[in-house]
Amino acid sequence: MQKNSFLNYSTEHVHFYGTDIPRLLEMGLALTTKSLKVFNLLDLGCGDGGLIFALHHKGFLANAGKIVGVDISKKRIERLQNNLRFVKGIVADALDVRQFPSRSFDFVVCAQLI
Repeated sequence: MQKNSFLNYSTEHVHFYGTDIPRLLEMGLALTTKSLKVFNLLDLGCGDGGLIFALHHKGFLANAGKIVGVDISKKRIERLQNNLRFVKGIVADALDVRQFPSRSFDFVVCAQLI
């Protein structure tokens, strides 16, 4: 995908926030929150933050320490941080995130990544 068409996609196709969470993700987070008092979450390919919003809305992030969203689109990260101010946004390729040392996160989500 050319850079201009990627930028156009990120600008023209805004993701709406909802409250749907895949059942497997709910189960995994329930197990994580039972075993850890505080956990750190990373969402690779977070887009505009729709999944993080749903997790927050349903109370799954109540014990979250650090919440980070990574997306290759600067525009999407800007929207993420404008709408979900408690999330740290990073513009990076999901395959090459070097800002954090190994084992920085207890739970990593990578859903609907192209």
